[in-house]
Amino acid sequence: MCMKPLLIVAILLVLLSSCASLKISDDKKASVKDLSIDSVYSESVDSIYIPNIDSVMIAAMFSFNSHNHGFKIHKKMVGEQDGLTINFSRGKFTGDGEITASYIISAIGLIATPIAVL
Repeated sequence: MCMKPLLIVAILLVLLSSCASLKISDDKKASVKDLSIDSVYSESVDSIYIPNIDSVMIAAMFSFNSHNHGFKIHKKMVGEQDGLTINFSRGKFTGDGEITASYIISAIGLIATPIAVL
């Protein structure tokens, strides 16, 4: 299934975007040492996706925490108020035609973008 690598890349891009420390805007200007992450699924998401998404998120958290960052991340515990919540509102299986089209569109974009910038 092609969704798993794409989901890993998306989560890693968000989490590993060269953060030295996460700052939260408030009166105290305190930096975060530990960030909790949770996921919420709408009814339109097929239940077959949920275990795969959860396992990818846990693997991404493990990978993030294994490197030196200004903060650590963990799955949100019961009773924790603050943290990051990722809301999955839609999901579907893609066929071979859609996957092929996405590769072609991505390749065209990777070629056309530098040309357009030049």
